Amino acid sequence: MDISMVLGWIGTILFVYGVWAVGKKYVNGFYANALANLCYVAQAIILNNLPLFWLSILLIVLNLKGIYEWQFKGKKSNLSKERKHAEHSYVVSMMKEKNNYNELLMSVESKFSDETRHQTALRYIKNAKGDK
Repeated sequence: MDISMVLGWIGTILFVYGVWAVGKKYVNGFYANALANLCYVAQAIILNNLPLFWLSILLIVLNLKGIYEWQFKGKKSNLSKERKHAEHSYVVSMMKEKNNYNELLMSVESKFSDETRHQTALRYIKNAKGDK
């Protein structure tokens, strides 16, 4: 068995493992695929196969991009999850406040004709506190 055949089989085994690992959401699948494509680059050089060479180079670049996205940009997505949670909590608290405000306004049974319910409720509160 010549070296190009050995490189091809090593590349194939690494590539199949890499596809399986990425499917299971393991980042090492990208590393395995990059190594597999390095084997294919070496095989392409030995066999003088330019299409295989350039395809393997392109796939190495894409795998490195996958590693970068997964390991470094994934941290940013966690931050955005935290931000989304904070925004959700804020919206929920604002809805509770709005409900409390509506409850307060609706408890004003009769408002003055020249006022809104808000103005009447505010006047009642100020009068109760002794503010003028």
